[in-house]
Formats: sequence, C-alpha cells, structure tokens
Amino acid sequence: MGYYAAGATGLRFDMTVQTKPGGLLVSLAPYGEWRASPMGLAGRDPIFFSQLETERMVHAPQDKVIQDLCLHCHSVMGQRQFCMDQLGKDSQRCSNTGLLDFTTPPPQDRQLFVRDMLHAVSYKAVTSEQQRNAPYAALARDGVSCTVYHYMQIAPKQPFGDTSTGGFRLNKPDEVYGPFKDPKVVAMEQTLGITPKHDASITSSKICGSCHIAVLPVLDTKDAPSPWTQPGTPTRAWRWSRARMWNGCSAPFATIGQSCVVASIATCPRRIPASRTNSRL
Repeated sequence: MGYYAAGATGLRFDMTVQTKPGGLLVSLAPYGEWRASPMGLAGRDPIFFSQLETERMVHAPQDKVIQDLCLHCHSVMGQRQFCMDQLGKDSQRCSNTGLLDFTTPPPQDRQLFVRDMLHAVSYKAVTSEQQRNAPYAALARDGVSCTVYHYMQIAPKQPFGDTSTGGFRLNKPDEVYGPFKDPKVVAMEQTLGITPKHDASITSSKICGSCHIAVLPVLDTKDAPSPWTQPGTPTRAWRWSRARMWNGCSAPFATIGQSCVVASIATCPRRIPASRTNSRL
C-alpha cells in the first residue's frame, strides 16, 4: 500500500473526504478505490468462479486448460509468476498461454495454474505443495493490481485489439512505467530496486483491451470447436458507446486512462462497497 493508502503518510485524514459534518470518512486513495473495484476483486469474485465452475463441468476434458486460461486474466499475477518460475522470467510464452486452440494437447513443460491453488494460505500451509502454492495464491487473490498495468508493454503503433485475452507482454522486471514525465527515481530504487520511467502508452485504452478483448473458441457439448468467435467484449462495447464521455471525460479513445477510470469509480453510485473485499473464494 505505502503512500497509496489513506493515512499511510501518518496524517490521519489525508486522501479522505467527509460525507457530512461529523459523518464517516470516505477513502479516495488509489488503494482504497482499487481494493473494492472489479479489478481488485477479480481473483475472488464469486460470479466469475461460478461461471468457471460451469465451464469446468460442461467441458470436463478441458478442465485444467480452461482454469489456466481464465486465471490468465482474473488472477494474472499468480498465474504469470507461476509460469515464469517454471519457464524462466524472460519466457514470452507466459504472455500467451498457448491454450486457445483446444484441439492441441496442453503444454508438457509446465504445470497449469488451477483454482484449487488459490486456497493456499501461508500460515495454514502444512504440505510442501501448499507451502509452494501459498505465494502464488496470495498474488492470484489480489486480482489485477496497479502493478500489472505499470509493467505492461504496449507498443505505440500496435494495432488496437492486437493483444487480447491477457496476452500482453511485460517490460523489464526492474523497471515500471507511468504517465508522468521525469519521475523521481531515488525512493523506488532504494526501497524496491525498481526504476520508474515515463511511458505515455499507459494512458492508452489498449491497456484495458489486453484483457477486456476476449477471443475464445466456442465448444459444443462434445468439446468440438466451432468456428472462432469474438464474443461481445467490454472494450468493443465501450468503444462504440457513449460511455467514453461518461462522467465528463472527454479524452479521445486512444488516450483515455487512469484520470477517467479513477474518477468514474469515485463517483459511481453503484460502487462496490468496501465490505466486498472480505469475500472469500
């Protein structure tokens, strides 16, 4: 959390607003907004896991393949790290699961990431398998964190939709990228060993489209693939809707970013309450 949580600087009321005189304080800090957002809950959302269980039951022969593919977005940190620790941190095969063509056998050189691994908790880990899975499970339950976005590698001239279904590539592990020019590097280099750098591509909606454009095959009850299809993805629906201008955001499609997303979260009347963060798998 660090300085991104309300009160983290030692000042009790920083990054908060009072609903009314004498009323409750509402956190406007980036961490406070993220933890109750669909991104922060992606790795523990009961609706998602309900749908995942349906897919597993209907297409039982593809059980583990489906889990690894879905968690490639919803539990991206745990799934990616588990893959990179097996194939190497520079392996670009972890950027794309290679599992979209269900007519080919799953990879034999790595273990697939499955939902049961998400139950592992460090202080309850007894078996060697639970102890191994606990760090990946903690990352997976955190869903899609801000760090994921700051590590994404999006080429400026890359066509929109060229990266889909969580197939984005990562930048160097000791560098993170943000929208501000000339960032101060000393604090992050000394505490985290990471150098912050400027990259305007993080403000592009291509970042969102990396996961929100889902290109998936349709399987019948016998697991025979139908012609490839692209379902009604959130990014495509948003691209051609009036929602781009919602909440006063007038940023062009190619440059919309955190400035609009965070503002929308802060003012949306249907915002997910913070109590949802206590939900379990």
